[in-house]
Amino acid sequence: MKIVIQIGDLVNRADIEHLFTVLPKNTQSLVDTFVVYASNDPEAHYQYYSPNKTFGFHSPKNSAVTKSEAISGIATHLLATTDFGYLPDTISQSKMQQYLATWQDLCS
Repeated sequence: MKIVIQIGDLVNRADIEHLFTVLPKNTQSLVDTFVVYASNDPEAHYQYYSPNKTFGFHSPKNSAVTKSEAISGIATHLLATTDFGYLPDTISQSKMQQYLATWQDLCS
C-alpha cells in the first residue's frame, strides 16, 4: 500500500502502517493508497475513491482532536467503507458506535 502524507502533524506514516496491521484483511484490501491531506477545516473529513482504491483523511488544522481520536476516526470510517462498499456521506450514530466498538475490540 502506498501512503502519501501532505501534512504529518496529527498522524504519521508509522501510525497508518500500524493501523493497517490491526484492521481485518477485507478492509486492508479496499485501499491501495492512503493519503493524509492538509486541511484548513477544524473538523476531520474522510473520502474514499473506489475506482483507484484511495482513502483520504483530511487532517484538521488547529483542532482539539488528539492522535488517538484521529486514528479511531480513520479506523471507523475504513470499517464503514468495508461494510457499505463505499463511504457514505452520513453514517448513523448507532453504526458509528458499532464501528468504534469493533475497532476497540481489534485493538485489545
